[in-house]
Order: sequence, then structure tokens, then C-alpha cells
Amino acid sequence: MLNTLLFYILIFHILWASFAILIHRSKMHRHYDLHPVLEHILRFLIWITYGFYYKNWCSEMVAQHRKHHKISDSWTNYREYDPVSPHIFTLRQLMDFSKIGPGTQLYTSPIDILKYAKDTKDYNDWIENNLYLKYPKVGLVIIWIISTLLFGLPGFIIGGIWRFFNIQIITLTASSLHVIGYRTSSPLVTTDKSVNLFPIGILLAGEELHANHHDDGGKLNYANHWWEFDLGYWYAIIFSKLGLLTFTKR
Repeated sequence: MLNTLLFYILIFHILWASFAILIHRSKMHRHYDLHPVLEHILRFLIWITYGFYYKNWCSEMVAQHRKHHKISDSWTNYREYDPVSPHIFTLRQLMDFSKIGPGTQLYTSPIDILKYAKDTKDYNDWIENNLYLKYPKVGLVIIWIISTLLFGLPGFIIGGIWRFFNIQIITLTASSLHVIGYRTSSPLVTTDKSVNLFPIGILLAGEELHANHHDDGGKLNYANHWWEFDLGYWYAIIFSKLGLLTFTKR
């Protein structure tokens, strides 16, 4: 059982690290540009560990996140609100992907995309259209099969939980970044309730330092103090040394 849990902790980390580097830091905040080889590897890793693919997902996620930063944890009206705030929507609502529309959780309007993600191009290549979008859950099934072959019944049981509830697990983790943790400075946006989940950002590849990131969205290293550590930043350093990543000038 322990080996199975360690296996899925690794899968959990791979998902967060891939998302942090490809989507969050590269696409959403333009911290750096990725070599096509690394970009394809990270897209594959997100597909096989997450399985949450839909048409125009990239531009929608970018717009949603940039809006989240600008009006963090606030509500003005059914158009201007933070769509991913656990302080506006309940956890049950944030985990419900069946009822999304204006004024609801997770909604990104065409106006939001034009406003916040006009510099973002959605993937439209062969592998996107013929594998990732066409078979979004196959990667999760592959992981499930591998864990069953490696670990037997525990791999089958825990793999099944990951296959059917991984989106809820990720949503719960992401929501905790605005609920559980600490701050060492005052938020820039008065309504912002982001916190640092943990000072050692390893499991979530540095995304644990969420309040630090909200305080300075352009900062490459989310660690502000000697006792904080951002693994995602050091991943980027390693990839840059390998010629797979180029930091943008800021």
C-alpha cells in the first residue's frame, strides 16, 4: 500500500509541476518561453495525469487565472467576480463542472478571453485534436493500468480513486491556497485572501507559496524568505541550463 501511495504522490507532483511550468508560469504569467520539445513533454504529462482537456482550454484557463489575480476573492456583479474563489463559491460548487454559466463558478466569457488572454494561442496541432481532445481520459486509464500491474489490488483501488476523482482532488488543493496557510505581507488587492500553504514548495512545485506569488505576479522565484523554497523555480533553472527554457526579460 505504501508503494502505491508513493506512486500517486509522484503522479500528483508531476501534474502540478507540469501545470506550473507550462500553463501557470509560461502561459499565464509569461515568465519564460519553452522549447517545443519540453512543451510537448509537459502537454503529454498533463494529459496522462490530469485528463481535463476541452476545446480552447488554454486560453480559457489563462483568462480565468489573470482575472483571478486582478479581482481576487471579490464579487462586483455577475460579470466581474473571481470565478475560482472558495470565498465566493462553496467547495461543492467549485467541484461541479456540470452547471457553468454567467455568474457561476469557473465561468470564462468570450469577453474575458479577449480582455485577459488575447496573447494566448490555443493548441491546434494533430496530437491535440486526435489524441488529447478526442480521448481526454485515456491517459488516466493508462496510469490506472500501470499502477494495477505494479501494485496489484492497492494499485487498482487507489488508481480508481485517482481516475474518477482527480479533478476534485486538484480543485480541493487549489482552493486551499486561499484558505489554509500564512502570510508575511499585506495583500495588494484588498479582497485577496491568498495564503502560503507551506513554506517548502516541493509537492506542488512551488505553488504552495501562493500569497507570495499574488503579492508579485512577475516574480520568478516565489520564495521571499530564507526559510522558503520554490522547487518550480529551480526546475525552470535546470531546464534553462539544458537549453529547453528561456527566461523572458522583465
